[in-house]
Amino acid sequence: MKTRLFLLPVILLMNTLMVYGQGTLVIDQQTRPASFGEAYYVIQTYSPIGQSFTPTMSSVGYVSLDLADNNPGNGLGATLYVNVCSGSIAGPVLESSTPVSMSDSSAGETVFLFPTAVSLTPGTTYYLEVNVQSGDQ
Repeated sequence: MKTRLFLLPVILLMNTLMVYGQGTLVIDQQTRPASFGEAYYVIQTYSPIGQSFTPTMSSVGYVSLDLADNNPGNGLGATLYVNVCSGSIAGPVLESSTPVSMSDSSAGETVFLFPTAVSLTPGTTYYLEVNVQSGDQ
């Protein structure tokens, strides 16, 4: 009888963990990472700067970009965000990501989350515009 009472909480815990587990992640598009020195621009100097994309899915919840500090070692970081624009890179902003703080000398993949999934029309070209909210290059 004691064995059955012990198993009931374990079974309930396992069911709870399964409910809150990670779902399937579907990636709509991806491009190869740039080689060092290829396609690196100072955002503030070349603004607006970003990437066009043509989705096959009807929404986007996040974007992941390869970013690097242009002045590593100076003690300054930066806070960045990404806009999803329609029509052109300077077109109407559909949604802005939550700002992401990058520390001094940071480099690599940076994930930008949108507060709500951005509704898109598959087959239509959209633009990701990267912006520096504050901080270094």
